[in-house]
Amino acid sequence: MIEVMVTLVITLLALLGLLALQIKAQQTEFESYQRAQALVLLSDITDRVLANGKSALCYDMTNWSVKYLGPESGAVPVACTIAGTTGTQQIANSDLTAWRNSLLGASEKTGGASGTNVGVLVGGRGCITRISNDATGEIYEIAVVWEGRAATVAPQSTCATGLFSSEAQRRALTKRIKIPILG
Repeated sequence: MIEVMVTLVITLLALLGLLALQIKAQQTEFESYQRAQALVLLSDITDRVLANGKSALCYDMTNWSVKYLGPESGAVPVACTIAGTTGTQQIANSDLTAWRNSLLGASEKTGGASGTNVGVLVGGRGCITRISNDATGEIYEIAVVWEGRAATVAPQSTCATGLFSSEAQRRALTKRIKIPILG
C-alpha cells in the first residue's frame, strides 16, 4: 500500500512539473509571436519611410504633443505640411495612419470586417524620431514597443516609457535608418 502511495505522489509531482512546463512554453510562444509581429510592423514602416524619403521629416514625432502612435485617443498622426510636395506629404500621412491602425490590430478582427480589433501587440505603440541631420543625410530611429507578460530588463529605447505596468515588461525593437541627401 505504501508503494502505491509513493508512486502516486511521484506521479502527481511529475504531472505538476509537466503542467508548469506547459504554462512556461505557452508564455514563451506568446512572447515569440509578439516579437515576430513587432518585426513585421517595424519592417513595414521602415520601408514606407525609405520609399518616401523626400518627406521623411513628416514621419518625425519629436514635436508632436504625444510622441508616439498608439491606442490613446490623442495619439493620432499629425498632418504633415513641412517637407516634400503635397503628394509626398499625403503619402506620409497615409503611411502613419496605416501604421497606427496596424499597431492597434485593425488588420485582424473577430467576427468579420465589422468586428472588434484583435490586435497584434499588447499595448503596441510606435515612435519615429529624427536623431541627427548633417550634410550627408538624416538619421531616424524607428521603434515598436509593447507589453510583455513577464519582467525582464527594461529596453534602452525611450519610446512610450511609463505607459506600461512595469518598465521591465516593456519590450522594444528599434532600427536606425539614414535618408541620404541626394544632390
